[in-house]
Amino acid sequence: MARKNIGIIKPNYQYIACPKCHKLYLSSSLPMSNCCTHVEYPEHPQDRLRQECRTSLVKKVNIQKGVVMKLILIYPITSIKQQLCNLFKREDFEQSMRKWKDRKIGDGVLSDIYEGKIWREFCDVDNKPFFTSSKADTHLGLMLNLDWFNPFD
Repeated sequence: MARKNIGIIKPNYQYIACPKCHKLYLSSSLPMSNCCTHVEYPEHPQDRLRQECRTSLVKKVNIQKGVVMKLILIYPITSIKQQLCNLFKREDFEQSMRKWKDRKIGDGVLSDIYEGKIWREFCDVDNKPFFTSSKADTHLGLMLNLDWFNPFD
C-alpha cells in the first residue's frame, strides 16, 4: 500500500521561545544563562519595568544515565520559498489558482477577498493591473496579515 504525503515538512528554522514573554531566540544563540534576556521597556523611567524577563528557557529532565537539559518551548518556522514549493507540488494547485477569475460578483456585496479594491487596482511596475484573468496562474500575491496571533496563549 502506498503512503499518502500529507504535506508535513521539516521546518527550516527552529527558534527557542520564552514561555513567559514569547521572545524568540535562534537555536544557535541561546543565552549562556539559559534564561530569557528580553527587556520589554528598556527606556522606561521606572526601574522595575527595565528588568530582564529571566524566565528559564530550559528544564532539567531526569533520564537513566543522569540529567539532560531540554528546551521548554520550540517555535518551528518554514521559509516562504519552501512553503510555495510545497503548494506547487500539490495536485491541481495551478487550476485552483484560476478559480477566482470566473466568479460572479454580487450586487455590491463583497463576499471574497478577491472582490476588494486592492485586488482590482493593484498594479505592476509598468502601472498595469497585476491581477488579471490572463495571468491568474503566474501572478502570485503574498499578503501579510497582522492580527497579533499568539500561538502560545
